[in-house]
Amino acid sequence: MDPTDRSGGLLAWQWRTYARNHRSRANLLVHMVAVPMFIAGALAAFRLAIAGAFVPAAFCLLFMALAFAVQGLGHKAEA
Repeated sequence: MDPTDRSGGLLAWQWRTYARNHRSRANLLVHMVAVPMFIAGALAAFRLAIAGAFVPAAFCLLFMALAFAVQGLGHKAEA
């Protein structure tokens, strides 16, 4: 299977490559923490931006970027 073949859309590609990209238990644990962090940051940033609290919303965007970077480190640790 070609990991660069993204036919069927993003979700289909992620599902096809999930087993290859998530073999490490440590990476799974990283994702168990980082994915909810990313989602919480996105929801909070949206809510705060709607309320006009742009500085706290910007911090939430940084929180999202941190969660995304941590996931990338987890993937780099994969075999």
